Amino acid sequence: MNSNEISMGAANYIAITNRIMEIAVQRGAEAGIKAAMEYLMEEKKAQRKGRYDRRLRMLNYYRIACEESGKEEEMRCYRIIKATYIDEEKKSAEEIAEMENVERRTVYKNINMAIKPLSALFFGVDSIKIY
Repeated sequence: MNSNEISMGAANYIAITNRIMEIAVQRGAEAGIKAAMEYLMEEKKAQRKGRYDRRLRMLNYYRIACEESGKEEEMRCYRIIKATYIDEEKKSAEEIAEMENVERRTVYKNINMAIKPLSALFFGVDSIKIY
């Protein structure tokens, strides 16, 4: 082997090594980005679930407050809010009016009545300033 063949072989070896390194870095970066994206998606899901859980607990407080009031109108407000926004199979105002034996307008009136206490439970003191 002459020196040209050796230096050409060394150059090929260096080129191949550099290409392997580039591919390894690229694959490592892709794997890192993928793992980071998956982590961020999971964190986002956990945050959403946490907010949802807190709001359902605050809605539970509203239910308890309505029950303790002993007023049928407040319990109806809770049932209407639950049927309209929370239940898996949401109902229309007409369906709720029929279920509660009230006028459709009463359904909307009860929703409006529930907004203030629910806003305070969901959003805290800041929501009270609006009203």
